[in-house]
Amino acid sequence: DGVGSGVGYGNARRDLLSVDFGPGGACVDTAHPFVVTASFPRGSDGLLSAVEVSMTQDGKPCTIDTSIGEYSYGGRNGMREISSALLEGMTPVISYWGLDEDLTWMDGAGFDGKGPCVEEAPEVCAQSVQFSNFSLRA
Repeated sequence: DGVGSGVGYGNARRDLLSVDFGPGGACVDTAHPFVVTASFPRGSDGLLSAVEVSMTQDGKPCTIDTSIGEYSYGGRNGMREISSALLEGMTPVISYWGLDEDLTWMDGAGFDGKGPCVEEAPEVCAQSVQFSNFSLRA
């Protein structure tokens, strides 16, 4: 397993609650359209310095931002390896996992018991979602 810092909803980020992000969320209400922006800034050495994700929604007073600035696994420099892969070219992929029976590895209680989801409730997930207005910039 990889180790990062500030890694997204539930897994390592403990300040993001379902009252902020989710159906009826104060910052991002997932029952309505919202904007996700992902950035891959490079450092002065030309290597990936972080993966930054921001979520915003019209009419909401706050944004949700996260940044992964370090990533390693098995003693290897994951950021260097991701840099190499990005330079070779990648295809963006988006998937909807809401109907999975067990996503607690991503948003469950976690190692410290402070994650947002104690148990999964796939029956409350929408049967479909819509992704639109993609844009890529070099």
